[in-house]
Amino acid sequence: MIEQHLVTEGRLRPGTSRGHYMLELFGIAAFFVLALFMGADVYRGMENFGYLWLLPVLAVLAYLAADLISGFVHFLADNFGSSETPVIWCLFAAFFLLTCLAVFLLLTNNKTAG
Repeated sequence: MIEQHLVTEGRLRPGTSRGHYMLELFGIAAFFVLALFMGADVYRGMENFGYLWLLPVLAVLAYLAADLISGFVHFLADNFGSSETPVIWCLFAAFFLLTCLAVFLLLTNNKTAG
């Protein structure tokens, strides 16, 4: 593994194209802009709700819950998953996609109904 690092160490930049580099920069910038819009929307919603002090508490709890769930999923994948268990992982992928679809439909219906 050290030899691999020595081979790329002499180069000034990795062998990616300028278009790929620009696409990554655009993705990072888009993430921060959309996160800012979402944060402003959440702030306005909490301000109208009346419990603005609850926002930092909910943000920390959401971060901890996401970290716990992500860690549990990675624990399961590391200890019980392999390329020879396609049925289980197909079911897991289907569950993940259905969950994402349900959240998307919930959010879009909530926005169009109001």
